[in-house]
Amino acid sequence: MNLYRLRLSICSPWLTPWQSDTFSGLLCWVLARTEGGGVLEREVLEPARHGQPVFVASDAFPADMLPVPAALRMRSWPEDQRRPVKHARWLSVADFRLFQESKLPAVEHLLPDERVHDSHFGLRNRLNRVSGTTGGAGEGGLFSVKETYFARDRVRERCNPAHLNEVAIYIRVADGYKTKFMDLVHELSYVGFGADVSVGKGQFKVVSEDLEPAEEFDSIPNANACIVLSTFQPGPDDPTDGVWEAFVKYGKMGPDFGLENIFKRPAVMFRSGACFRRVVSAIGVGRCIPMPELLAPDACAQLRAKAVSIIHLALGLAVPFCWTGI
Repeated sequence: MNLYRLRLSICSPWLTPWQSDTFSGLLCWVLARTEGGGVLEREVLEPARHGQPVFVASDAFPADMLPVPAALRMRSWPEDQRRPVKHARWLSVADFRLFQESKLPAVEHLLPDERVHDSHFGLRNRLNRVSGTTGGAGEGGLFSVKETYFARDRVRERCNPAHLNEVAIYIRVADGYKTKFMDLVHELSYVGFGADVSVGKGQFKVVSEDLEPAEEFDSIPNANACIVLSTFQPGPDDPTDGVWEAFVKYGKMGPDFGLENIFKRPAVMFRSGACFRRVVSAIGVGRCIPMPELLAPDACAQLRAKAVSIIHLALGLAVPFCWTGI
């Protein structure tokens, strides 16, 4: 599975973080809607269950940037630089490549998230689930949602001006599935990414005419470790010697299953930038979370009654690097 880059132009603020498992799940949703659940099961889900996914995606990263590897924070930094390193979230692609070769970037090149992204809170009406309206005493009301967008003026000097509204997603895809993968991405672009696409959030356009080769991230002499560029959940055979940042993800089911309870169980996930002292195969790390771990027993029973079995693609795309210094 070769490594490729996919460029997307972001056309609106977004509510749902651009994480790899969400992106992969939406591509599965597109495939099921356009070609049917049987095709999704045969082409994507069944190979993934057997450890042979047809594609593994990274998170979507801001223009010309990548996440700060967790191992970089573990290096020995002068005392006056430790705080900015601790809060750094992004570095340039060039600096990331230097770190892959065990060279430290300049601390002033490391950017916190507020230098790259900005946000504001918008108001939404809270609907009564019975009446479908906002009226009535003690019913309805307002709630706030966080909308995120690029802080273009703050990163203009760090990026190619042509890429200021773009994100890059890195993909490993099986031979023979590249065209189908691009078809799914284009189909998703007609809908949007994540929450509130019906009111114009999460809109994007596909910039790449085809998947762009990105083999330079795999060409690291004397590599002895890997950096994971995805939001993922470790599998039983994954390396454990490393550094990472974990968080709890509260996911939801898509609207097509007719479930009363659409909320998934909380899942512990690792953020992109996790580092492990082992070079892994092109398939990467992570696991497919099975349905009983995702949903409450009643929801599983409802889906089984419909002959439906789902999984959560919590896979991680990894690139090699040379881990020295700690």
